[in-house]
Amino acid sequence: MNFKLKHIDIISAEKVDYTALMKDERGIKKYRFWQIFTFLNNFKKTQLQVEELRHIDFKTIAEVDDCKIKKPSDISLIPFSAAIEIQSLFSEDNSEESIGELMAKTIAMCCFSENHYKVKFDSDSIEYKNFLEKVRNSELLSMVGIYHWIDKEFTESDVTWNKLFSEVSVPDKNYDEAGGHRMNGFKIITTIKNICRDFNVPYEESLQIPYGITQASALEAATQAHIQHLMTESIERKMRNERKN
Repeated sequence: MNFKLKHIDIISAEKVDYTALMKDERGIKKYRFWQIFTFLNNFKKTQLQVEELRHIDFKTIAEVDDCKIKKPSDISLIPFSAAIEIQSLFSEDNSEESIGELMAKTIAMCCFSENHYKVKFDSDSIEYKNFLEKVRNSELLSMVGIYHWIDKEFTESDVTWNKLFSEVSVPDKNYDEAGGHRMNGFKIITTIKNICRDFNVPYEESLQIPYGITQASALEAATQAHIQHLMTESIERKMRNERKN
C-alpha cells in the first residue's frame, strides 16, 4: 500500500481508521461474500504496513532524490509572499488545521515556484490549489523528508537573520516608552512599501521577490541606520569633550 501525505493524520491517530485507508487507497468500498478472504488479506497487509510506519521516527527520514515534488535549492529563493504565508501558518491559531494539512500547505507554498517557473505564486490561484492537491497525494515519506528540510532551513535562516539584525539594532528608549511596539502590527505592510520603493516595482511584483533579497534589503537599511546612530554618538561625544576642555 502506497501511503500518501494525506494519510498521515489517520496513521498517527491514537485509533487508526483502517476502513478509511482501505476505501481511499485500495479502492475497497464494499465486498461480496466470496471476496471476504481477499478483503481480510488486504486488511492484514494494511495493518502491518501501518504498524511499521507508526514505529518509524519521522525525524530521521531524509529527502528522496527522485521525488516528483522539486524543492528550491535555497529557502531564501522562495517568494516573499510564500515565506510570509508559511510563517503565518504557525504564528496564528490554526487549531482547526490537521498536522497533515499544515505540512501539505507548507510544502506547497515553499515548492510551488520551483515546480511552476512561469506562474506567479498566489495561494488563491487554481494552479496553486492543484499543486497543493498534488502534494497531498504524494508519497508520504517523500513529503516528510521535504518538510523536515523546510523546517531545518527556516530555523537556520531565522537564527542567521536574527543575529545579523541584532548586530545593527539601534535601541531607542523614548520610542519604546511612547508605545513603539504598536508598529509591529504593520511590519508586513511596511516591508512591502519598502520593497516597492527600493526596487521600483508595483505591489503585485513585490510579492514575488525572493525572500532572501527582501531580508538583505531590510538589513541594508538597518545597517545604514546603525552607522548613522554611531556617527551621531561619536559627534556628540566629541562635542562633550570639547566643552569640558
